[in-house]
Amino acid sequence: MQLHDEILQEAVTGSKCTPEWAAMQTVKLYRQWSNKGLPHHDALEAAKSEMRVITTEALRLRRKRLKNDLAAWCVVILGVLACMGWWLLWE
Repeated sequence: MQLHDEILQEAVTGSKCTPEWAAMQTVKLYRQWSNKGLPHHDALEAAKSEMRVITTEALRLRRKRLKNDLAAWCVVILGVLACMGWWLLWE
């Protein structure tokens, strides 16, 4: 599960997520499953399946982080607009 968490962390930051990066992570997962004794086809399917799970988790976490960041900026912008409106009302 440690490799799963490392890949998930890299995917959430998203700084270097390219198709080549995803392929390399799938190969790492394949090797992990292969070392556990699974046959080639089963290890490949397990790696692909786990990569799909990581992708889903990473996208969910990135959306959640984006919503939190966006909500904070909306509060700041609304506060600035309220201050400007209040200032213009009293001028």
